[in-house]
Amino acid sequence: MGRRKKRLYESNTYSGKYGRVFLHNREFLGKDIKVGKSYSKSYYPKKTKFFMSQHTSVAGWKGSLPDTSTGTLAPALANKIAWLYPKIINTHNNKTMPLPAKANFPKIPLEDRVKWDSSKDRDNYIKKYIEKYGNPKWKWSEFDIHHVLPREYGGNNSFNNLYPLTRDIHQQIVNPWWMKY
Repeated sequence: MGRRKKRLYESNTYSGKYGRVFLHNREFLGKDIKVGKSYSKSYYPKKTKFFMSQHTSVAGWKGSLPDTSTGTLAPALANKIAWLYPKIINTHNNKTMPLPAKANFPKIPLEDRVKWDSSKDRDNYIKKYIEKYGNPKWKWSEFDIHHVLPREYGGNNSFNNLYPLTRDIHQQIVNPWWMKY
């Protein structure tokens, strides 16, 4: 006999209160029980959320005590089409691109967003980056300066809200994730 119980929880904040989305049970009997047998259930979110899952597996054979395994997957941020927020590490300063604090930031009207001057603000960020972490000897013209919380969701131009990304990562991975926020 083998049983598997999966629970999926969601929240609007990483460390907030999580509500259960579903509880799913699956039982394997007789010939269904094989080494390496796995089971998964897909869930397609309609909104960006932090998700956490828990599973409990029980396996036993006639005449033996059941063996139980339980695990929890730490909260992960997924947008409304279930893409996980990209984990990107800056190999120069070993800093991971921060996660947004919430999963439900409202869109800010264009006229109310913080302005970004590509030459002045970009140059100021690069100067502060080099002062703080040293010169990485990058070809900065190949980098975009990403707003961790985009301006369209209330992000500002502070040093802590900016993160250097190669142009291809910024435009092919990070921006598409935010387009489905």
